[in-house]
Amino acid sequence: MKGINLIPAKRLAMRQRQARVHLWIKIAPICISLLAGIYGYLAMSWDTRTADLEAKQIALTNEVEGAKKEVDQRKAAARQAAAATWANKAVAEQPDWGLLLALLADKLDETTVLSSVDLRPVEPAKGAAVSKDLVRPDRYTIQLSGFARKQEGVSQFVLNLERLGLFDSVVMKEAKRTVQLSAEAIEFRVECTVTDATGGGQ
Repeated sequence: MKGINLIPAKRLAMRQRQARVHLWIKIAPICISLLAGIYGYLAMSWDTRTADLEAKQIALTNEVEGAKKEVDQRKAAARQAAAATWANKAVAEQPDWGLLLALLADKLDETTVLSSVDLRPVEPAKGAAVSKDLVRPDRYTIQLSGFARKQEGVSQFVLNLERLGLFDSVVMKEAKRTVQLSAEAIEFRVECTVTDATGGGQ
């Protein structure tokens, strides 16, 4: 047997609305609390404040500038170290020209003397390739000037230089008669070229 609801339809609709209102009154605070919690979590997790972003950008810029300065300082130190190494190598491997002068003096006889010795590096020819490992010039020109009592003394001196086997070439540039210490003499000029094997930094 089906029961008959004698309550008017308007009153039933009002009761349903009141029930829904009571339900939302209970649910709304819970939803608001959840939303507030979520917003607070996101606010703490996502740092979107402009001041903080600017501070981080300034700190990053300062860090980059500091790194650039450190790199520049290290480059400068490396260049100084390379220059010092080059200088030390050049000094350590510098040939003893004093030995050469002593050798030249030994090849003079009693009637022949040297008045000057001029040592100059040979300039590379224009367009010639120069090794990067070259510490200093590897070829030199030696100009020898002096006086001899006779022409034979000059010729013998040049011959002695050639017999040494030290020079690439020995060339008589000039020989002329002159007066030296109130006596006749031969003034001469000899040009020699020599290769310094250590000049290439080997």
